[in-house]
Amino acid sequence: MRRKRFLLVAAVAVLGVAAVFGHSSGTWMVLAPESDPQSWSTLARIGDGLTVVSDRVGQLAIVYAHYPFETQASDLIWEIVAFTVALLGLGFRFYTVGITAGGRSTADNRLDTTGPYSLVRHPLASANLVIALGLSLFPHGWVLPLVVMTIAATYYQRRIRRDDGTLRAQFGADFEHWAARVRALLPRPSGYVPPERSFEWRRLTRREYSLGAVILLVPIVIDVAEDLVETKTLVIDPVWSIVAVFGVALLAGVEVTDLRSTNPSGIVDRFRARYTDVQEGKTLAAEILTDIEHLLEAVSAGRLLEHIQDHIDVLYDVARAGQRATAAHVLEIPARFGDCGVHRSHVGRIGLLGHLAAPVETLHMRVKVLEEMQALQGSQKRRGEEVGDTLDPNSLIVVYGQILEFTRQTVTQAQALVPQLRAFADGRSWDSLG
Repeated sequence: MRRKRFLLVAAVAVLGVAAVFGHSSGTWMVLAPESDPQSWSTLARIGDGLTVVSDRVGQLAIVYAHYPFETQASDLIWEIVAFTVALLGLGFRFYTVGITAGGRSTADNRLDTTGPYSLVRHPLASANLVIALGLSLFPHGWVLPLVVMTIAATYYQRRIRRDDGTLRAQFGADFEHWAARVRALLPRPSGYVPPERSFEWRRLTRREYSLGAVILLVPIVIDVAEDLVETKTLVIDPVWSIVAVFGVALLAGVEVTDLRSTNPSGIVDRFRARYTDVQEGKTLAAEILTDIEHLLEAVSAGRLLEHIQDHIDVLYDVARAGQRATAAHVLEIPARFGDCGVHRSHVGRIGLLGHLAAPVETLHMRVKVLEEMQALQGSQKRRGEEVGDTLDPNSLIVVYGQILEFTRQTVTQAQALVPQLRAFADGRSWDSLG
């Protein structure tokens, strides 16, 4: 199955390349290397491998129809007719979505056979096929429509078989009676039954405006691509430019002006949420930066690294003298890590820092470990003072050496984060959004 799918995709891709580069000024042409040297030389520059494949395809004599007449007006008429076909499909899809907001069943759980379902069993699939047919006809040929409609028909045949099976199992005799008089994809010319549900325009704008905008933008993309292939120049058709402006306005206008109370497409909502997150992240970065600066000040003011090293040197002297360590030799960490609050205040919001979240989280954990070390050494010192226990100085040297190295790494990481957090906090919002 995977191999078949791969071969199908590969065939479509090759046919698409052949169709595009087979477009010429003649009324009919056979796409072979000797028939259009200029197109094939252009294709050759894409790469030697593609040239070899295209050369083999060219020998298959793929016929591509140019527009019926040899004038710019006929070209435009063809494109308008093809685009109108796509718009008819889009309109039928809009009507179906606006009417069938509740799905395939009515409010009392009966099979809905009114509205678009009174004309065709699968109106959305039918609308999508008409849209695909119109857009594939736009480049003036029959190869692309043939390929597109073959793929679409194969896909929807399987989809319809599965959906009909589900409806048959759910509605039984009602479905059989409906299927006997209403075709799956080809709408019947008569027998329309007014819908039981009213048209919901709000649902249409939520789900379909983006599709409509894309369809309005497709013609200028295809037209510009064709002109680039044929003339090697950029030609902007004024008709399709105006259509594209409407497409952009449809997409941007609905989002930017927020014409709906809800915005399921999410473009504006996601942008607003992202902007809010950036602002909160900048505030959070400033707060954590202050915490880290307090941490570094505490380390520096208490000469923490020097203090630990001095303590280790004293223990070396005790060990060389063959003595035992007492409570006075237990390390007492002077820095007050708990006052910084780095590891407690912002744990649930660390994700707002983006790429800095991971190193900040690591620093939080390190500060937590340092605080636990501080508490453990304080407890050990008090116990030694109360009980009078003595300790092996060599064991303490090993432990304090590890504490020194861990503290040094923590300080280094904190120092490295300072300029990064400052840049994040001071950065422009629009830069952060990118």
